[in-house]
Amino acid sequence: MADRLRHDQTQRAPTTARQRLAPLPSARDPMQRHLKIRSIPLSLRIAAGAVTLIVLAALGLLNLLSADQLARLRSAHETALLKTHEHNSEALRTSINGIRASVVFLAGLPPISGIARADGNRGIDPEGFETTERWRQRLEQIFARYVTTHPDYQQIRFVSATGRHRELVRVERRGDASVVIPAGALQSATESDLILGAAALNPGNVFLADLTTPAKGAGEAPNAPLTIRAATPVLSPDGGVFGVVIVHVAFDHLTDAILNNLPAGVSAFLAREDGRYLYTPTATPDAPTAPAWARQFPAANPATRPAKARTAVARVDTAAGALLTVGSQVHFDPDHRERYLTLFYTLPVAAISDGVSQSRNMVIAGVSAGSLLIAALLVWMIRRAFQPLSHLARAGEAMAQGQYDTPLPTLLDRELRGLGQAFTAMQVNIAQREAEFRAVTATSPDAFWALDMGGRILDVNKACERLLGYSRDELLGLRLSDLEAAKTPEEIRAQIREIVAGGGGLIITDYRRRDGSSVSVEITISHWPISGGRLFGFVRDITERRCVEEAVRQSEARYRLLFANSPQPMWLFDEVSLRFIDVNDAAVSHYGFSRADFLAMTLIDLHPVRDVPRLIKTIEETPSGRMSGEFQHRTQDGRTIDAVVWTERIKTGAGAERIALIHDISERKRTEQSLRLYANIFERSGEAILITDMRNRIVSINPAFTELTGYTLDEVRDKDPKMLASGGTAPEIYRAMWQALQESGFWQGELVDRRRDGSTYPKWAAISVIKNDAGEITHYMASFTDISDRKAAEERIQYLAHHDDLTGLINRYSLEHRLKQAINSTRREGRNLAVMFIDMDRFKLINDTLGHHVGDKLLQEVAHRLRQCGRESDIVARLGGDEFVLVATALNAPADALTLARDARESLARPYLLDGTPLHSSPSIGVALFPEDGTDADSLMKNADTAMYHAKEQGRNNVQFFTAAMNAAAAERVALETELRAALDARQFTLHYQPQVETHSQQLQAVEALVRWQHPTRGLVMPMSFIPIAEETGLIETLGAWVLDEACRQLAQWRHDGHPVSRMAVNLSACQLRSPELIDHVQAALARHGLGTGDLELEITETTAMANPEHAIAQLHALRESGVALAIDDFGTGYSSLAYLKRLPIQTLKLDRSFVRDIETDPNDAAISAATLALALSMGLKVVAEGVETEGQRHFLATHQCDLLQGYMFGKPAAAGVWQARWRETARQPIDPIL
Repeated sequence: MADRLRHDQTQRAPTTARQRLAPLPSARDPMQRHLKIRSIPLSLRIAAGAVTLIVLAALGLLNLLSADQLARLRSAHETALLKTHEHNSEALRTSINGIRASVVFLAGLPPISGIARADGNRGIDPEGFETTERWRQRLEQIFARYVTTHPDYQQIRFVSATGRHRELVRVERRGDASVVIPAGALQSATESDLILGAAALNPGNVFLADLTTPAKGAGEAPNAPLTIRAATPVLSPDGGVFGVVIVHVAFDHLTDAILNNLPAGVSAFLAREDGRYLYTPTATPDAPTAPAWARQFPAANPATRPAKARTAVARVDTAAGALLTVGSQVHFDPDHRERYLTLFYTLPVAAISDGVSQSRNMVIAGVSAGSLLIAALLVWMIRRAFQPLSHLARAGEAMAQGQYDTPLPTLLDRELRGLGQAFTAMQVNIAQREAEFRAVTATSPDAFWALDMGGRILDVNKACERLLGYSRDELLGLRLSDLEAAKTPEEIRAQIREIVAGGGGLIITDYRRRDGSSVSVEITISHWPISGGRLFGFVRDITERRCVEEAVRQSEARYRLLFANSPQPMWLFDEVSLRFIDVNDAAVSHYGFSRADFLAMTLIDLHPVRDVPRLIKTIEETPSGRMSGEFQHRTQDGRTIDAVVWTERIKTGAGAERIALIHDISERKRTEQSLRLYANIFERSGEAILITDMRNRIVSINPAFTELTGYTLDEVRDKDPKMLASGGTAPEIYRAMWQALQESGFWQGELVDRRRDGSTYPKWAAISVIKNDAGEITHYMASFTDISDRKAAEERIQYLAHHDDLTGLINRYSLEHRLKQAINSTRREGRNLAVMFIDMDRFKLINDTLGHHVGDKLLQEVAHRLRQCGRESDIVARLGGDEFVLVATALNAPADALTLARDARESLARPYLLDGTPLHSSPSIGVALFPEDGTDADSLMKNADTAMYHAKEQGRNNVQFFTAAMNAAAAERVALETELRAALDARQFTLHYQPQVETHSQQLQAVEALVRWQHPTRGLVMPMSFIPIAEETGLIETLGAWVLDEACRQLAQWRHDGHPVSRMAVNLSACQLRSPELIDHVQAALARHGLGTGDLELEITETTAMANPEHAIAQLHALRESGVALAIDDFGTGYSSLAYLKRLPIQTLKLDRSFVRDIETDPNDAAISAATLALALSMGLKVVAEGVETEGQRHFLATHQCDLLQGYMFGKPAAAGVWQARWRETARQPIDPIL
C-alpha cells in the first residue's frame, strides 16, 4: 500500500546544511570531528573570514564593474560604428541618386528640346524660331554654370544618338574653372556601350556605367580619378531617340565624407560588386595585388549572413588582432539590383579593452594593500574581545555531554556577566524540560520512539512495547528499518531526510510486530537538532480506521460511477443554501457551465427571477426531499430551456443534501408552441392564405382571405383558385408559376385578381408546394397581400430616405449625391460653384424657451426663405438641427457667391412671426468655393463648415468665405459697387466693338457693342467684374440704357461717315428684359438716331430667357414688332427648353465660345456644334459662332453651314476710333474689309 507523507508545519524547526546531507551523519560529537580546525584560535578564524569576504567582495565588484564598463564601451562603439555606416551608406546612395536626378534635369532643359526640334527643321526651331547655334550657345552657358556650381561634376556632354555619336555640346572642369569646348574641337564619343544603353531607356530613366577613369583629353592628368558616368536619352519630336546627355562626376568627391571623416580608430573600405577594392586605408584602389575584400574579411560578408543581420556588427579575427566590422551592399541602380558597392568599416577590439585593463590592475593593487591592513587590525581586536569567551565555551561543551551541573566560570565584564547568567538559567531549564518529556512519553497511550540520525532506536515507551510485542531492550538494539513491513532502508532514509528538511511530518506506513504480523500505523515525527540530531515519533494504530475508510471509498465509487455516467444532467446541492455540491458531465455539457462555475453558483442562479419564489416554495413544501416540477433554466450562452426536475434527499454527515435528475423538455415545448403558433399565424395572419389539395381544389382559407376577397370558405371550398383571376394577368406568368412550382416547389410574383364585389386589385403572391415524407405533393399553400398600400408606403419611405420630414428639404444623404453631380457638371462647364453652410443664431435659446413646436415652425420658415433665395438650379438641404446648406451652382464668377450669401443672410435675418409673436434670429454663413476651396464634396462641406464657425466667431449674423483671398474679393466687390455708382455720374464707361463677318466671303456684316469701364486708377475693367454687381444693385438699367443709346449713336455715326456697318448687336441683361420700360427705351433710341428695322439686334442669354419664359416671350414679341432683331447668346450653356425656344421670336442663335474652342480636338464639342447648326437650320435661324481663332475652326463651321463668325481671327474688341482707322486703311486695299 502506497505511503502518504504529510508535513506538520507547526512543528518545523530550522536545520543545518550538514544535517541535510546523505548518507545520514553519525552521532559522534562535532567538536571532536573538527578538532584540527578548532585548534586555530577563533579570533584568527573570524579575522581571516572577514578579510577573505571583503577581498572577494571587492574583487567580485571590481570584475563586475570592469566587465560592465567593457561591455558598455563595446556596445557604444558598435552602436556608433553601425550608425556611422547606416548614415554614410544612405549618404552615398543619395549622392548617386542626386546624379541620376541631375542628368534627367539637364536632359529636360529647353535648349536641348530646341536643338532636337531644330535638327529636323533645317536648323530652325519651329516653336521659338531659334537656330540650332543659338540653342547650342544657351545650352553651353547652362552646362558651364552647372559645372561651376557643382565642384564634383567633371564633364557634361550632349551627344548625338545616331551615326558616330557626334558631340553636340561639351563642357569640362579644368581646375576650379569650367571650360566650354568649341564646336570645332568636339569629337565623336567613344563610349558606345554607355550611349546605346541610355538610348534603349525611356525618357526619365538613367543608365549608370561602371566606375572608370575618364578618357584622357586635353589638359587631363595621366592618372585621372575614378568617375561615375550617367546618361539619359533625349527624344526627337517624332518620338525617336535624338541624343544622350552624359555627365562625369568625380567619385572621390562623393566618397570623401564617408571614407575619411570617421571616428578615431575606424578604417573604411569600399569595394565593387566583384569584390575588388575601390578604397582601402593603406592600399591603392584597384591595385593588382589588392585582395578581394570578401577573402580578407569573410565574416563581414553580407551575402553569407542571415537576411536579418545583413547590416550588423561582426567580430573578425585577423593576424593583427580582433576587429569589429560592419558592412552592407549599397544598391545604387534600382533597375539593376546586381549592381552595388560594398561599404564597410573596421575598429580594433584592442582599442576598446586596453584602457579598461590598466584601470582594473591599479584598483586590484590598492584593494590588496588595504585588505592586509584590515586583517591585522581585526586579529588584534577580536583576540582581545574573545578571550573571556573561551572559558564559557568549555562549560558549554560539558553541558552538551549532559553534565547540567557543570559549574560556570565567573565573568566580570558587564556584557559577559549577562551571558553567564543566561547560561545558568538555560542549564536549569533544560534539565526541567527533559524530566517533563520523560513523564509525557511514559504516560502517552500512543507508542513513542526516539532515533538518532542513523535510524537507531534510542528510546521507547511502554505503549511502543505493547504495540510491537518487543521488550525495551530488544527495541533499543534495532533500527527503524527493522520495523518496516514493506519499505527498503533507502526509502526510509529518504523519508527521514525529507522530514529533517521540513522540521517534522506525518507518515502512514505498516510496521511488522515481533510475531510477524503487520499493523497499520500513523506516525507523527519531529526533528530536534541536538546532539547531532534526534528524531521523535508518536505512533498510533489505525488498522480499524483503515477498514472504515475502505468501505466508504467503495460506496462512494459506486455512487460516483452512477452519477458520472448518467446521460441525464444530475446535480447534488445543499438543501439549505441551495449551493451546488457536485454536477455530472452531462450537466456540464447540457448547460455549458464548467464544473468550477457550477460549484460557485446556487440553484437560484439557474432560474429566471420570476421562477425563484415558486422554486423556494416547492422546496419548502417537500420536507421529505422528494419533489418534481417543471422549471425554466438558463444556460451559459444565455438560452432558456424548459426542464422537469426530480429530487431526492440524501443524508450525509455534512447535513441535508438533495440529488436532482433533470429532463430537458424544451424541444417538446417548442413543438407545442410551434403548433399553436402556426394555428394562430394561419388564423391571425394579416396576409390572405388559402390551401388547396393536390388537385388544386381549395380546402381551407383564413379570415384575412375573406376580408381581402369577400369570399367565405363555403363559397370557395372544392373550387379552383382560378375563380379569383381577373383576366389582367398574362398567361405567361401562370405558365412560369406552374413551371417554378414543379421545378423548385416555390413561386412568388405579382398577380391581378378580382374580389367578390367585382373590383380588381394587384397582389403579391407566394405559393409553396407541401410534400409528405415520401416526397409526394399533398397540398399547395398560397399567401398574398394587396400591394397597393405597400407601393404607396415604399414611395413614402423613399421620400423620407432622401428628405427632411420637418422642412421638406433634401437631407444629408441626398445632398452628398446632388453635390457630387453639381461638382461634376460645374467642372465640365468650367464654371464656379459655392457651398454655403448656414447655422441659425440663438436657435437653441428659442427652442428651449418657447418649446420645440415653435422651433419646428422657425425651421420650416427658414427652409421656405432659403428656397426663395436660391435659384431653380441651386440645392437647398437641411443637415439636422438648425444647420442648412445652400449650394449655388453655375456661377459665372466666384464673386457671385457673395450676392447670394448676402441675400440669404438678409432674408433669414428678417423677423419671424410665429404664433402671433415676432421672433428674431440671424444666420452665420460660411462659404466654400469650387474649385478654389475644394474639388470634392467632402472638402467643400468641411471648409464651408469651418468658415461658418469663423462667421460665428466674428460676431454672428455675417458671411465668411473660407479663404482670406475670397474675403478680400468680397471686400473688393463692395468697393466696386461703391465706385460703380460714381462711374455712371462721371461717364467712365466706354464701348468696344467686335466685328461679325459672313462665313464664306468674310465680309463685314455687323458689330457687337461691348461695354468697358475705364477706371481712373484700376485701368480698363472688364464686364465680368462689374456687370453682375450692376445687375444685383439695379444699376444695370441705367447702364444698359446708356449702352443702348451710345451703340445706336455710333452706328448712325459710322453710316454717316460711309463705313459699311449694317447692324449693331447689343447685349440685354435679365433686369432690362424684366423692366416694363424696356420697349419705350428701345423705341426712343432708334428714333433719336434715325435707325430703322433690322439696324439693331438685341442679344439675350438662354438663362435670361428661361428665368420667366412667358414674360420673356411677351417682351421679345413687343421688341420684334418694334423692328429689333433678336438673338440668343451663349446658346447651349443654359437650361433651355425647346418647347419655349420655338416660341421665342428670334432670328439668330449665337454658338458659345466654349464649344468652338475645342471643336478641332474634342469630338463632344464638335458633335454639339454640329447639332446646334443643324437645329438652327431646321428652324430657319441664323447662327453666329463666337470665339473663332483658327483656320481649322472656321473651316469646320463653314462646312456645317454656319452663317456668321466672330472672334480674334477677325479682330479683337476695340474702340470705335480703332475700327474707323482700320476701315479707312482697308478702303485703299479692298481685298479684306476687316483687315
